[in-house]
Amino acid sequence: MLRFATLAVLADAGVRAAAQAAAGAALQASGAWVPLASNLTSFLILSSTFVDDGERDASACYLAGLGCTAALLAQAHWLHAVPPALFWPAAALALASAAVNAAKLAGLLDAPGPAAALWPLWRRVVGCVGWAMVPQVAYLSLVRPASTAHAAATWGPAGVSMAAGAALLALLRAGWLPPAWRGAWDVASWTATLLFMMKPLAALAAAALEPATLLDVSPAAFLLPALATGLQVPRALLRCGVDAEIGSHMWLTGTSWATAFACVQAAVAAVAQGKPGTAAVALAAPLLFAACLLRTTATAQGSHLLLAPLQPVAAAYRQEARPWRLLLPRLSLRWALAAARSRRATRRLASQGLPSTACAP
Repeated sequence: MLRFATLAVLADAGVRAAAQAAAGAALQASGAWVPLASNLTSFLILSSTFVDDGERDASACYLAGLGCTAALLAQAHWLHAVPPALFWPAAALALASAAVNAAKLAGLLDAPGPAAALWPLWRRVVGCVGWAMVPQVAYLSLVRPASTAHAAATWGPAGVSMAAGAALLALLRAGWLPPAWRGAWDVASWTATLLFMMKPLAALAAAALEPATLLDVSPAAFLLPALATGLQVPRALLRCGVDAEIGSHMWLTGTSWATAFACVQAAVAAVAQGKPGTAAVALAAPLLFAACLLRTTATAQGSHLLLAPLQPVAAAYRQEARPWRLLLPRLSLRWALAAARSRRATRRLASQGLPSTACAP
């Protein structure tokens, strides 16, 4: 199914390229570069994730998405609809991603030596990009209408996010955060999923601000995006049953969310155009698909419970929430004072040459 998803990604990119070409100069005021930048960041992260996991079909799908999104961004730049400050770093990242992922797939980065350090470094780079882009995209698409006229003044959220990330690392190194925070969160998976989840919400928010735009959009326009993500859901659900890593569960979350909201967007457009029957079909289709998929998977697992395949997903998210549960008590002044007393007692015992029995709360 992932190969069909790849074909759907390519077809959707063709449709979008034709729409951008038809828009011409009007594309400048539409803020179309914001979802493109969001998609590019998601594809940067997820392509490296699946290459690292050895998922060749999924890697091909997301590398195709990365290439198509980069091409759409280049087309929008040629139409003067993308800030140059965004386009050139994005183009450099896309080219670097193609080179590094190709080298990894060819096995060139697996041999011992200096080249072996390139892959973990690249994963950290794309993780930092995703960390910075989540609040930036949220601000541009949900808080402030984005356009190239005032884009240069709106990069504050990305800066704040990077500063917060640096502060988090400093707190971890200083021991002010629970040890469970070290490596507990798969930052890359979280950021890629959040970017995918924000895109349909931003589109619905834009439609709520300007309902007249729904009259110009065919409900069928959302079919290819729904297929591109919906065809990945069965593979993601199957992987959740055999892989306990949070990245697998977030793949299921992101693809399911994107598929459902693509159908919701189609239903909203159909209602705005006076087509309630089409809206009902658009809403019923993902529900029927999910029910059939869950029933088939549960039966294959030997369970009669419809939601049994989702139990590993719920367990993974509970584990991801554990660092927050450990962090909340440490936000209190009482804990901070107790921790300071404990560290002073430890240093005093060490200076006297005695074994340390104090421990942080």
